[in-house]
Amino acid sequence: MRRFRRRAGLLALVVLAMVTAGCSADVELALPSTPPETVGPTATASQAAPQVEPTPTSESGSEAVGPGPTPTLDPLDWNGCGDGVECASLAVPLDHADPLGPRIEIALAR
Repeated sequence: MRRFRRRAGLLALVVLAMVTAGCSADVELALPSTPPETVGPTATASQAAPQVEPTPTSESGSEAVGPGPTPTLDPLDWNGCGDGVECASLAVPLDHADPLGPRIEIALAR
């Protein structure tokens, strides 16, 4: 029973943290009522930068880019948490841009 309460408390804390992180304060941006004044001369069509065509990097004109390395996933070890709920933990990358870098554990319930 004590183990269930500890896991239920941990799960509640994780859910609360996720809900809190998803909330945002209502922020109004103060925008000027009139557009900013232009200082100095402005560019005309004849002064604009010339259009440059991109140079292909391969004979076909483009290269296929894959999604990057895929980390290996460990199977989840589901354990009973009580009241018909199963719990597990999952190690996930700390930084989405670095999937093979440092990992953190998140709690799961089903």
